[in-house]
Formats: sequence, structure tokens, C-alpha cells
Amino acid sequence: MNTWVIYVAGISKKNYDIGKQYETWGIKKLVKNSLFLNIKIGDDIIFIHNITRPKNIFPDKILGFPRVNLNNFKKFEGLVNEITLAKVTNNYSYSNENIWPDDTYPHRFNFQIKETQNNVLFTIEEVGEPLIKSALLSFHLKGDIALTQVEASSVSAKIHIVNDSHYAIEGGASYKIHKKIERNRKIVESKKEEFIKEHGKLFCEICSFSFEDIYGAALKRSSIECHHVNPLAENGKKETRLSDLVLLCPNCHRVLHQHNPCLDVKKLIESMKMITHVK
Repeated sequence: MNTWVIYVAGISKKNYDIGKQYETWGIKKLVKNSLFLNIKIGDDIIFIHNITRPKNIFPDKILGFPRVNLNNFKKFEGLVNEITLAKVTNNYSYSNENIWPDDTYPHRFNFQIKETQNNVLFTIEEVGEPLIKSALLSFHLKGDIALTQVEASSVSAKIHIVNDSHYAIEGGASYKIHKKIERNRKIVESKKEEFIKEHGKLFCEICSFSFEDIYGAALKRSSIECHHVNPLAENGKKETRLSDLVLLCPNCHRVLHQHNPCLDVKKLIESMKMITHVK
């Protein structure tokens, strides 16, 4: 089975949403030597919808972005509006059935959506070279497919979601990302489930604050945050284990990230113990 990447431009959002609704994708024309005809049932599809460079995250301008030279893909960095992982359910077909309002797009295949994530950090450090190279190739092919060596299942574990409007990336290629970047939701939820089984409830591993105790059960899961003890942005690590994560209240999480490099969790715990002892 193959994994294919399709870049969808921001201007095509309406057609993209319609395609997801009908779980059908089509393009108007095939490029020379197109691989679109090779799409088979069981193949994986990775839709990359609209790559941007928000000024608060990427202050440096890149002329013509995202139309960059494919040879410079290792320096590429941006934010993807949405990544959709899907499984092909029907081989390539040609159809004139009207689905989209602006055109026919007769070269088609059907798919089933497996996962969708919004606002995904799209850098070499986060998602790896193969996915970025394939996404840029599809962009240059005007939305025709590109073959990638990356497994769709591994992409899900690498996805880092930016869900706060106040970010900055400093230090060039080190990509030190400030404030909260939530990692794959499945990993976060698994960490919280494991913690509850061990301790009976969620609380900050530094200051022991419990939202459940103060505000009630309604806030116990949504307000506690997940922190990576060895920041991926700094060490280039590609896999995350539950033991790599700690649960923190927003205050302690912010204290850690106000320092560059990020403070060590164990050192902050010891500091808290000393302060409490003095009091």
C-alpha cells in the first residue's frame, strides 16, 4: 500500500469541505506523468490544507511563500490550517457527476476520513523531511498527488497543534516555541487516563493544585496541561512516550516556558519544596 500527499490551497477551502463531506476528491487535469492513476483501495491519503506563516510565529518574511524552491525544503517552516488523514475506499475513476459548484474535477477517488487536526506546526523538526517535501511537490504540481515514504499512522503521533494566538519562534533553526503547544490529543488523553488510574484524580505535578478540588469535576480534564520534559523543539526527538509527559497547572507550565532554555521540571519541584519548607 502507498501513502499519497495532496496539497489543497486556501482558496479551495469550499471545495475541500465539500470533498470531505462526500468523501470524494477530484482534480481537473492530470499533470504530465501523473501518479493519480495509481491510487488504489487501501492506500493512505494525507491532505495538507493551506500552509501559512503567521507573523506572531514566523516573523521573517519569505517571498513567494509557499512557492519555495523544492531544493530548499529543509529550511521550510509554516503552519498548516488542517491535516486530514484518510484511507482510500475506491480506486481511481473518471466521472462527470456534479459535486462541486465551480467545476467537474473528473479525475477522482473515494476515501474515508480517519483523523483531522487543525493548526499544525509544519517544520522539519515536527513532521519530518518526507512529509514536507511531498507537500511542496504536490503544491508545485497544482494539487496533483505526490508519493511519500512516511506512514500515515506515524504522522498522527508527530502532529503538534498550535491553539493559542500568542507564539513566537526564536533562535533560528532551534525553533524554541513559547507558551502552549498541545501535542497529539490521543497522547494527552492517554497520559491523563494513566495519571487518574495511579492517583485517583488530576493535579499539577509541581505544585499539587487540583482543579477538581477547587472548581469541581467539570474542569478537572480540560484545565490541566501537558508538558514534555524533553522539548521536541530542542532535541529533535520524533517519538513521545507517556513517561516523557508531565501534567501541570497553567501557572507552573508558564513558569517553565518563561526561561530559555525551558526550566527542568525536577528542579522546579525541588524549589517549591524549599519554599514550602521555609514558610
